[in-house]
Amino acid sequence: MHILLQQKLQITDSQRYHTFHRAKMSQLIDSLSPEIIAIIAQYIESKDFFNLRLSSLYLRDSTFALFLKLYFRTRTHMLSRHSLMNLLDISHHPIFGPSIRSVVITTNHLTPDGLSDEPYLPGRTERNVSPPINKKSYREYYIQQNSFRQSGLDTTYLSEILANAVHCRTLALADHDQPWGAAFLQRETGVYPTSSIEKEYSKIYIQQVTHVIIAAATASGALIETLELNAGLGRAMNPSVLRFPELHRIQLPWAGTLTSLQLLMGPDHDEDQLVWSKPLVDFILLFPRLEVLDLYFDTRLQRTGFQALSRALNLPNLRVLRLGGFDCLSDDLVLLFDMHQNTLREIVLNNVGISTKPEGSWQKLVTMLGDQLQVTRLEIIGCNVDGHLICLQKSDISLSTR
Repeated sequence: MHILLQQKLQITDSQRYHTFHRAKMSQLIDSLSPEIIAIIAQYIESKDFFNLRLSSLYLRDSTFALFLKLYFRTRTHMLSRHSLMNLLDISHHPIFGPSIRSVVITTNHLTPDGLSDEPYLPGRTERNVSPPINKKSYREYYIQQNSFRQSGLDTTYLSEILANAVHCRTLALADHDQPWGAAFLQRETGVYPTSSIEKEYSKIYIQQVTHVIIAAATASGALIETLELNAGLGRAMNPSVLRFPELHRIQLPWAGTLTSLQLLMGPDHDEDQLVWSKPLVDFILLFPRLEVLDLYFDTRLQRTGFQALSRALNLPNLRVLRLGGFDCLSDDLVLLFDMHQNTLREIVLNNVGISTKPEGSWQKLVTMLGDQLQVTRLEIIGCNVDGHLICLQKSDISLSTR
């Protein structure tokens, strides 16, 4: 009897100890401002972050803005029924929907051969261990993917999503993020959907996805300010994907709101550069209010291709120009910069081969960059002039022109 009473007293003391320290911890947490709690919560892993929000109303309310920022401000999805239905539900939510600022559609998809080139990532199957492939399930989801695309439901869903997400200003196509719904497909089929666009089927599919994005943005009436078509290095899109003859016959509701455009292109080596440059230029010129243009080429663009671009591009509001991945004549750059000298404030050239022959002049280009243009930021990174590596910033050019 005495032993039982002693054990009960020990348990009571232990409970009092933990209760006391929980109360002290609660007081300490309550003494922290919501801003401090939000800063601390930024460094907590997802699982712990959710547990933290469940521990008290004060912590839940203090981290609510961070919760919206982390999980709803940028939504990354693939063009599958399962993935878009999730995003559609979010867009209908009275709080989560208006919190969406960016929608990223990835290139992940299923292919006819059922193979994936995706690398190992945490949460997927162990490295070098092939997961069991459910061929029946894979075929069902592959057929669903094709019917979803052919029926036009993907465009309908994405249009409604963009219409509901009234504060969404950025729309992107990319392959560098892991989309919501991809892990679900892996669990169902044993294959993680590929993001490669190297095979013929994938090239056609990504062209269709690009058209879906443009059509949805147009039909939704969304006020898109930034468009990024970036399919990743080593697997960039052919500029012919941007051929939209029907867009020249209608007024794009977002043509007057788009101010930033990022394009990563990969024309075929044996393709006539004068032919593919036209749809690229025509697409860029659809947006006359562009202020920021990022244009990079994954496969090396030859001089004639850039020459066609430099002579055709005329954007009256262009402030920031970032270019990379091509060879050109110095006079072509002079022409392009001169056409926009009243508005250009930032120029970045990355991995550009510049030739001053037969009649060009590096000094003429340097003089323009240093004296004639009113740029506040100028970077020439990893470029070469007549085979000589050049890396310059605005201060370097100012010194060289004195």
